[in-house]
Amino acid sequence: MTATDDRVRHVAVIMGSPASGRSLLGLLAPLFQGGGRFEVQGVFLEDADASHAAGLPFVKEVCRVTFSVREFTSDQFERSVALNVRTARRTFSVLAARTGLPHSFRNVRGSGSRVLGEAAAAADITVFEPAQLRLAALVRAVPGRQPQRRIMALLADAPSAPDVLATALQLAGGDSREITVLLAPDDGADTAELRDLVQRELPRMPAALRYLKGEPYAALCDEARASGATLAVLSARSALEQPGSLQLLRAGMPCPVCLVSHLAAREAA
Repeated sequence: MTATDDRVRHVAVIMGSPASGRSLLGLLAPLFQGGGRFEVQGVFLEDADASHAAGLPFVKEVCRVTFSVREFTSDQFERSVALNVRTARRTFSVLAARTGLPHSFRNVRGSGSRVLGEAAAAADITVFEPAQLRLAALVRAVPGRQPQRRIMALLADAPSAPDVLATALQLAGGDSREITVLLAPDDGADTAELRDLVQRELPRMPAALRYLKGEPYAALCDEARASGATLAVLSARSALEQPGSLQLLRAGMPCPVCLVSHLAAREAA
Protein backbone atom coordinates (compact mmCIF):
# COMPACT_ATOMS: atom_id res chain seq x y z
CA MET A 1 0.00 0.00 0.00
CA THR A 2 1.85 3.06 -1.21
CA ALA A 3 1.13 6.72 -1.80
CA THR A 4 1.27 6.12 -5.55
CA ASP A 5 -1.32 3.33 -5.48
CA ASP A 6 -4.57 4.62 -7.03
CA ARG A 7 -6.78 1.78 -5.83
CA VAL A 8 -9.51 2.86 -3.39
CA ARG A 9 -9.24 1.02 -0.07
CA HIS A 10 -12.56 0.30 1.61
CA VAL A 11 -12.36 0.74 5.39
CA ALA A 12 -15.08 -0.60 7.70
CA VAL A 13 -15.30 0.91 11.19
CA ILE A 14 -17.36 -1.37 13.46
CA MET A 15 -18.89 0.55 16.35
CA GLY A 16 -20.62 -0.74 19.45
CA SER A 17 -21.39 2.66 20.94
CA PRO A 18 -21.66 6.27 19.71
CA ALA A 19 -18.32 7.14 21.34
CA SER A 20 -16.34 4.34 19.72
CA GLY A 21 -16.55 5.87 16.23
CA ARG A 22 -14.59 8.90 17.43
CA SER A 23 -11.89 6.77 19.06
CA LEU A 24 -11.52 4.35 16.16
CA LEU A 25 -11.30 7.13 13.59
CA GLY A 26 -8.65 8.74 15.78
CA LEU A 27 -6.60 5.55 15.70
CA LEU A 28 -6.96 5.39 11.89
CA ALA A 29 -5.88 9.01 11.33
CA PRO A 30 -2.21 8.17 10.52
CA LEU A 31 -3.41 5.69 7.90
CA PHE A 32 -5.51 8.32 6.12
CA GLN A 33 -2.70 10.89 6.33
CA GLY A 34 -0.08 8.51 4.95
CA GLY A 35 -1.20 8.65 1.35
CA GLY A 36 -3.49 6.49 -0.76
CA ARG A 37 -7.21 6.64 -1.46
CA PHE A 38 -9.78 5.47 1.07
CA GLU A 39 -13.53 5.16 1.44
CA VAL A 40 -14.86 4.75 4.98
CA GLN A 41 -18.06 3.11 6.17
CA GLY A 42 -19.24 3.26 9.76
CA VAL A 43 -21.12 0.12 10.84
CA PHE A 44 -23.07 0.43 14.08
CA LEU A 45 -23.54 -3.01 15.60
CA GLU A 46 -26.78 -3.68 17.46
CA ASP A 47 -25.68 -6.89 19.13
CA ALA A 48 -28.04 -9.86 19.06
CA ASP A 49 -27.99 -10.09 22.86
CA ALA A 50 -29.26 -6.51 23.11
CA SER A 51 -31.88 -7.28 20.47
CA HIS A 52 -33.08 -10.23 22.54
CA ALA A 53 -33.19 -8.07 25.66
CA ALA A 54 -35.30 -5.49 23.83
CA GLY A 55 -37.97 -8.14 23.29
CA LEU A 56 -38.34 -8.89 27.00
CA PRO A 57 -41.13 -7.27 29.07
CA PHE A 58 -38.48 -5.15 30.80
CA VAL A 59 -34.72 -4.95 31.19
CA LYS A 60 -32.46 -3.40 33.80
CA GLU A 61 -29.49 -1.08 33.28
CA VAL A 62 -26.82 -1.18 35.98
CA CYS A 63 -24.40 1.75 36.25
CA ARG A 64 -20.86 0.38 36.61
CA VAL A 65 -19.76 3.39 38.69
CA THR A 66 -22.62 3.84 41.17
CA PHE A 67 -24.22 0.38 40.75
CA SER A 68 -27.60 2.08 40.61
CA VAL A 69 -30.29 0.13 38.75
CA ARG A 70 -32.71 1.62 36.24
CA GLU A 71 -35.55 -0.44 34.78
CA PHE A 72 -36.63 -0.14 31.13
CA THR A 73 -39.69 -1.44 29.37
CA SER A 74 -39.04 -3.01 25.98
CA ASP A 75 -40.38 0.12 24.23
CA GLN A 76 -38.07 2.34 26.25
CA PHE A 77 -35.15 0.06 25.48
CA GLU A 78 -35.87 0.17 21.74
CA ARG A 79 -36.03 3.97 21.88
CA SER A 80 -32.69 4.02 23.68
CA VAL A 81 -31.13 1.81 21.00
CA ALA A 82 -32.58 4.01 18.24
CA LEU A 83 -31.15 7.11 19.96
CA ASN A 84 -27.72 5.47 20.10
CA VAL A 85 -27.88 4.72 16.38
CA ARG A 86 -28.85 8.31 15.53
CA THR A 87 -26.11 9.70 17.80
CA ALA A 88 -23.52 7.35 16.31
CA ARG A 89 -24.56 8.27 12.76
CA ARG A 90 -24.36 12.00 13.46
CA THR A 91 -21.02 11.80 15.32
CA PHE A 92 -19.41 9.51 12.76
CA SER A 93 -20.63 11.57 9.81
CA VAL A 94 -19.24 14.81 11.25
CA LEU A 95 -15.85 13.27 12.07
CA ALA A 96 -15.56 11.36 8.80
CA ALA A 97 -16.40 14.52 6.86
CA ARG A 98 -13.45 16.26 8.52
CA THR A 99 -11.10 13.70 6.99
CA GLY A 100 -12.31 14.71 3.54
CA LEU A 101 -12.85 11.05 2.64
CA PRO A 102 -15.95 9.57 1.01
CA HIS A 103 -17.97 7.98 3.80
CA SER A 104 -21.23 6.22 4.59
CA PHE A 105 -23.00 4.73 7.61
CA ARG A 106 -25.28 1.79 8.31
CA ASN A 107 -26.55 -0.02 11.37
CA VAL A 108 -26.82 -3.80 11.55
CA ARG A 109 -28.62 -5.93 14.11
CA GLY A 110 -27.23 -9.44 14.63
CA SER A 111 -24.47 -11.55 16.08
CA GLY A 112 -21.33 -9.51 16.64
CA SER A 113 -19.02 -12.15 15.18
CA ARG A 114 -21.25 -12.64 12.13
CA VAL A 115 -21.46 -8.92 11.39
CA LEU A 116 -17.73 -8.54 11.90
CA GLY A 117 -16.97 -11.49 9.64
CA GLU A 118 -19.18 -10.18 6.84
CA ALA A 119 -17.64 -6.71 7.08
CA ALA A 120 -14.08 -8.09 7.07
CA ALA A 121 -14.82 -10.26 4.04
CA ALA A 122 -16.07 -7.24 2.07
CA ALA A 123 -13.58 -4.54 3.14
CA ASP A 124 -9.87 -4.04 2.63
CA ILE A 125 -9.39 -2.89 6.22
CA THR A 126 -11.75 -3.53 9.14
CA VAL A 127 -11.24 -2.01 12.59
CA PHE A 128 -13.35 -2.87 15.62
CA GLU A 129 -13.43 -2.49 19.35
CA PRO A 130 -13.52 -5.64 21.48
CA ALA A 131 -16.54 -6.08 23.72
CA GLN A 132 -16.64 -3.97 26.89
CA LEU A 133 -13.61 -1.90 25.82
CA ARG A 134 -13.43 1.76 26.79
CA LEU A 135 -11.45 3.56 24.09
CA ALA A 136 -11.35 7.17 25.19
CA ALA A 137 -7.92 7.01 26.85
CA LEU A 138 -6.29 5.36 23.84
CA VAL A 139 -6.28 8.44 21.64
CA ARG A 140 -6.14 11.15 24.30
CA ALA A 141 -3.21 13.34 23.30
CA VAL A 142 -1.08 15.34 25.71
CA PRO A 143 -1.10 18.99 24.50
CA GLY A 144 1.82 19.53 22.13
CA ARG A 145 2.55 15.82 21.79
CA GLN A 146 1.43 13.02 19.53
CA PRO A 147 -0.59 10.26 21.24
CA GLN A 148 1.60 7.31 22.13
CA ARG A 149 1.16 4.33 19.82
CA ARG A 150 2.06 0.74 20.67
CA ILE A 151 1.09 -1.32 17.65
CA MET A 152 1.26 -5.09 17.34
CA ALA A 153 1.49 -6.77 13.92
CA LEU A 154 0.69 -10.49 13.84
CA LEU A 155 2.17 -12.34 10.84
CA ALA A 156 0.80 -15.76 9.94
CA ASP A 157 1.74 -16.32 6.28
CA ALA A 158 3.99 -14.81 3.62
CA PRO A 159 1.27 -13.67 1.13
CA SER A 160 -0.58 -11.50 3.67
CA ALA A 161 2.49 -10.33 5.66
CA PRO A 162 3.48 -7.38 3.39
CA ASP A 163 -0.03 -5.87 3.58
CA VAL A 164 -0.18 -6.33 7.36
CA LEU A 165 3.24 -4.73 7.80
CA ALA A 166 2.49 -1.86 5.40
CA THR A 167 -0.76 -1.07 7.21
CA ALA A 168 0.88 -1.29 10.64
CA LEU A 169 3.65 1.03 9.46
CA GLN A 170 1.16 3.64 8.22
CA LEU A 171 -0.82 3.38 11.45
CA ALA A 172 2.44 3.95 13.32
CA GLY A 173 2.99 7.16 11.39
CA GLY A 174 5.88 5.62 9.45
CA ASP A 175 7.89 4.79 12.59
CA SER A 176 8.55 1.04 12.78
CA ARG A 177 9.97 1.53 16.29
CA GLU A 178 6.37 1.77 17.49
CA ILE A 179 5.58 -1.71 16.12
CA THR A 180 6.02 -5.06 17.84
CA VAL A 181 6.00 -7.90 15.31
CA LEU A 182 4.64 -11.28 16.41
CA LEU A 183 5.35 -14.35 14.29
CA ALA A 184 2.79 -17.16 14.45
CA PRO A 185 3.17 -19.05 11.15
CA ASP A 186 0.25 -21.08 9.83
CA ASP A 187 0.83 -24.76 9.18
CA GLY A 188 3.30 -25.00 6.30
CA ALA A 189 4.43 -21.37 6.55
CA ASP A 190 8.15 -20.66 6.69
CA THR A 191 9.17 -18.80 9.86
CA ALA A 192 12.46 -17.68 8.31
CA GLU A 193 10.60 -16.23 5.32
CA LEU A 194 8.35 -14.22 7.63
CA ARG A 195 11.39 -12.93 9.51
CA ASP A 196 13.05 -11.92 6.23
CA LEU A 197 9.87 -10.11 5.16
CA VAL A 198 9.98 -8.00 8.31
CA GLN A 199 13.52 -6.85 7.51
CA ARG A 200 12.58 -6.15 3.88
CA GLU A 201 9.25 -4.37 4.43
CA LEU A 202 10.05 -2.17 7.43
CA PRO A 203 12.46 0.77 7.08
CA ARG A 204 14.15 -0.08 10.38
CA MET A 205 13.92 -2.79 12.99
CA PRO A 206 10.64 -2.91 14.95
CA ALA A 207 10.47 -2.36 18.68
CA ALA A 208 10.52 -6.14 19.14
CA LEU A 209 10.28 -9.34 17.12
CA ARG A 210 8.73 -12.28 18.96
CA TYR A 211 7.55 -15.80 18.23
CA LEU A 212 4.18 -16.95 19.56
CA LYS A 213 3.58 -20.46 20.81
CA GLY A 214 0.28 -22.29 21.09
CA GLU A 215 -3.05 -20.85 19.93
CA PRO A 216 -2.04 -17.62 18.14
CA TYR A 217 -5.05 -15.46 18.98
CA ALA A 218 -5.06 -16.36 22.67
CA ALA A 219 -1.32 -15.63 22.73
CA LEU A 220 -1.95 -12.33 20.92
CA CYS A 221 -4.46 -11.32 23.60
CA ASP A 222 -1.90 -12.12 26.31
CA GLU A 223 0.90 -10.23 24.55
CA ALA A 224 -1.30 -7.19 23.91
CA ARG A 225 -2.36 -7.11 27.56
CA ALA A 226 1.19 -7.48 28.86
CA SER A 227 2.62 -4.76 26.60
CA GLY A 228 -0.22 -2.24 26.85
CA ALA A 229 -0.80 -2.33 23.08
CA THR A 230 -3.03 0.38 21.63
CA LEU A 231 -3.83 -1.46 18.36
CA ALA A 232 -3.34 -4.94 16.89
CA VAL A 233 -2.99 -5.44 13.12
CA LEU A 234 -3.45 -8.89 11.56
CA SER A 235 -4.58 -10.76 8.47
CA ALA A 236 -8.33 -10.86 7.92
CA ARG A 237 -8.04 -14.11 5.95
CA SER A 238 -6.28 -15.95 8.75
CA ALA A 239 -8.80 -14.72 11.32
CA LEU A 240 -11.80 -15.59 9.15
CA GLU A 241 -10.53 -19.08 8.32
CA GLN A 242 -9.92 -20.20 11.90
CA PRO A 243 -13.20 -21.08 13.67
CA GLY A 244 -13.83 -19.11 16.84
CA SER A 245 -11.01 -16.62 16.26
CA LEU A 246 -13.27 -13.58 15.85
CA GLN A 247 -15.18 -14.47 19.01
CA LEU A 248 -11.88 -14.83 20.87
CA LEU A 249 -10.59 -11.49 19.60
CA ARG A 250 -13.84 -9.69 20.46
CA ALA A 251 -13.92 -11.16 23.94
CA GLY A 252 -10.25 -11.21 24.88
CA MET A 253 -8.37 -8.33 23.26
CA PRO A 254 -7.58 -5.35 25.49
CA CYS A 255 -7.22 -2.97 22.52
CA PRO A 256 -8.86 -2.34 19.13
CA VAL A 257 -8.13 -4.75 16.28
CA CYS A 258 -7.42 -3.94 12.62
CA LEU A 259 -8.05 -6.76 10.12
CA VAL A 260 -6.23 -6.39 6.79
CA SER A 261 -7.29 -8.21 3.65
CA HIS A 262 -4.65 -9.60 1.28
CA LEU A 263 -4.99 -6.93 -1.43
CA ALA A 264 -3.60 -8.99 -4.31
CA ALA A 265 -6.08 -11.78 -3.55
CA ARG A 266 -8.97 -9.28 -3.43
CA GLU A 267 -7.96 -7.74 -6.76
CA ALA A 268 -7.81 -11.19 -8.35
CA ALA A 269 -11.24 -12.16 -6.99
